[in-house]
Amino acid sequence: MHRLENKRNFLLLLTFYSFIILLSSLLYSDISHASQQKNIDETFFVFDNIDISSQGLKTSQNQNSHRDTAILDGQRQAFYQLAKKILLKEDYIKIKQLENIEPELFVQSFVLKDEVMSPSAYKAKMTVRFNAQKIKAFFDQQNFQYTVIQNKTFLVLPIIIQNDVASLWFEPNPWFDVWQDLEVKSYPVEFILPLKDLSDIDYISVQQALSGDIESLRKIAQKYQVHDVLICIAEVQDQHVYITMNPFGELEKSTMAYFHYNLLNTGQQNPLVKSYETTRETKIEEIFKKAVIKITDHVEESWKKHSFESSIQRELKEIKIHAAIKNLSQWHYLKEIFEKMTELEAFSVISLGRSEAVISLQTFAQKSDLISQFEQNNLYVITEKDNEWHLYFERPQQSSPSQEENVLPGKGELPTTQSESE
Repeated sequence: MHRLENKRNFLLLLTFYSFIILLSSLLYSDISHASQQKNIDETFFVFDNIDISSQGLKTSQNQNSHRDTAILDGQRQAFYQLAKKILLKEDYIKIKQLENIEPELFVQSFVLKDEVMSPSAYKAKMTVRFNAQKIKAFFDQQNFQYTVIQNKTFLVLPIIIQNDVASLWFEPNPWFDVWQDLEVKSYPVEFILPLKDLSDIDYISVQQALSGDIESLRKIAQKYQVHDVLICIAEVQDQHVYITMNPFGELEKSTMAYFHYNLLNTGQQNPLVKSYETTRETKIEEIFKKAVIKITDHVEESWKKHSFESSIQRELKEIKIHAAIKNLSQWHYLKEIFEKMTELEAFSVISLGRSEAVISLQTFAQKSDLISQFEQNNLYVITEKDNEWHLYFERPQQSSPSQEENVLPGKGELPTTQSESE
């Protein structure tokens, strides 16, 4: 009996210390996450590896003049890169038209490397760090609309439809090839493509992508650790190319894009679509390249508007999360998810038990955005109150209404096609 009592005490003590260690690690992640949020501005206002050169610039014959002129030009390059990254499109156009802007006044520091100097020329690579407060004050003074956002990644699924046959994973798919070959430089957002391996084919078929199958899209998004998927469809009919972009994830359904390219110079205009007229000799690949640029520009601007509108309407909210847990590994998984969620300003543990943890989240994000992020990571939410949620690792019997509403725009409006044999 005495031995049994000692064993019971030992197990209780072991359980106690396990939860103490777990609580300490979670509290440490809270501090780390808060520190990470404070550093967002610092990294957002830094621009690396800017090529600077005095070639083509007005300088005197003085060697230092070549260097000084190139440095000023590098600061100007970085300033307009920042403007494009932070401003909405209409205000970026305005700032390009302003005269007598002195970008060096907003620079906090800069670093030069790989300098090559001669009596008649100078070139180097430059890193520029801007003063965030000075930049924001200047934009406020000009009444410019801006938003400071972290980089956003979109997974692109390029589907081509030719002769009523749709293809995503299998060749030929020149639409996929153009996305793969074209270097898309976009500052606040990044576009990635799937690897086209066996797991991709298993996660989502071309017909599932066309119909906007939520579960399949969620699986492929989770594989590539993204929250947003762009279904980009190129349909070729005779001398016409129809481009459709359907977003899945955080972007609003209204950001769906539709472009029409006419391979013949007929002079016809359709007021419902944006028409781009080319000559008969234009190759289909050139049309695809133009469409890729159009789509990426559209998505970039839509994401900035989404972030801007969220920032001006948002208020700091506290949400109490009741998370059902079974073991230590589920705790670690939750911690990783919270650390990755850029929408969270901070999180802290209210109480910790064997089967449930109560966590406080501080966030500016909208309810739908948070739920979407949880679901992308196979976590399911029931919201009995706006500020008190229940979080589960398994789908509850009564699913959240948001799961049924999260459908792709344009679903059911795509042409009937035969699918590739997937």
